Amino acid sequence: MKLREQAGFSLIEMSIVLIIVGALAGSLVTPMRDSIMQAKRRSATQQLIVLREALHGYLIAHGRLPCPVSLDTNNISREMQKSESTDCEVFHGGYPAVELGVLGERSAHGLLVDPWGNPIYYSLSDTDHALYGKSGLADWTNARELVDIGAGRLVADIELCSENSVGNCPNKHLIASDIVWVVYSTGTHASPSAAEKENLDNDRQFTLQPFSINNERTFDDHIIWASRSELIYWLLKANHLP
Repeated sequence: MKLREQAGFSLIEMSIVLIIVGALAGSLVTPMRDSIMQAKRRSATQQLIVLREALHGYLIAHGRLPCPVSLDTNNISREMQKSESTDCEVFHGGYPAVELGVLGERSAHGLLVDPWGNPIYYSLSDTDHALYGKSGLADWTNARELVDIGAGRLVADIELCSENSVGNCPNKHLIASDIVWVVYSTGTHASPSAAEKENLDNDRQFTLQPFSINNERTFDDHIIWASRSELIYWLLKANHLP
């Protein structure tokens, strides 16, 4: 009498099953990764909108803009120490979340961070009018300076370009000029592209390009800004300027 053969999978059948399961799992990884990326991008956009409104509120309340926070030291205890008659220590640094009362995740140094855990950057025009106001004080961070200079003479010197450039941004690449402040997140890339490096070199030019994850031309910085005319409108509306 023959013994009944045991039911089961052969090694070949198990290998085929594992291959199919692996292929199915792999097909889910990319959509899931893309979904997480999209969620973080939306979160970063919403975060920057909140930060813009906080800066507008501060400008209306105080008649000036806050200074950036230095990135190399823990400045949280010193954020509130700037008086109306002193100048900023830095004009390119972290977002002054403590001074503006903005909540959010912080780095080990107390800096406000984006959804990827990187610092939120804040750069500010450091123009100082040669004839009006006090020499040596930046115009936009001192309420008395803004009043003494007046709406018609206030200027800003930050530019936003579509491509990197040396010197002034050529007209064909110019997106916006007369920018007072820029707030930005560097996104997810650990190694910035050439265009993204332009946003980290502490000068008055910034680059904005369409979102791209192409290795040859990556760009995922999230940037918002405020123009001179926009902020003068708020200062006039709040009766800070004559």
